[in-house]
Amino acid sequence: MDDFKTVAKFDSHVHFNIFDTTFLKQSQADNFHLLTVNVSPYYYPPIEKQLEIATQLIREYPDRISFATTFSVKIFNDKNGNSKPWTI
Repeated sequence: MDDFKTVAKFDSHVHFNIFDTTFLKQSQADNFHLLTVNVSPYYYPPIEKQLEIATQLIREYPDRISFATTFSVKIFNDKNGNSKPWTI
């Protein structure tokens, strides 16, 4: 464990659902790079809010965090079988 802080590490699955740098500060101290994954379960903030949080954190800790995002499956087939167009 003597080299714990000097060995680079990668945590490939975290979720930042609020803007809070506590975990990032610890990851910096422990030499971790984090990947926050934006997902769309009903109990998480909207994907757009998660994207906003992720980009704010990346601006402050560009060497410590990356993100992967998703899209809402609500764009696929509504009750009438129609799909909505993709917009970005």
